[in-house]
Amino acid sequence: MAARTIAALATPPLPSALALLRVAGPLAGAIAASLGVTGKRCSSPVKLRLPCGLTPALAWFAAGPATYTGDDTLELFVPGHPALWNDALDWLLEQGCVRAEPGEFTRR
Repeated sequence: MAARTIAALATPPLPSALALLRVAGPLAGAIAASLGVTGKRCSSPVKLRLPCGLTPALAWFAAGPATYTGDDTLELFVPGHPALWNDALDWLLEQGCVRAEPGEFTRR
């Protein structure tokens, strides 16, 4: 079975200043590159094209295997309004990610 690229909200699902979306798997690097984030371990401010318009975010990428899951990992810090992080998660699913099951990041 091919490795899946998983994505999930990594912060509590409540309104806050920032929300963190985590992505792990083989598509993480390509998604990061599509945002202009390249390199083995790097971060950059980016803009996500969401239904509400261009949304500021901070993208952080780390190449596996030196990550928590051992996979390439992308983290997106977005404004913590539930509508925005839900739209950002939907955008990640459109890029080929699947929703992580509870505990799936830790199991990896």
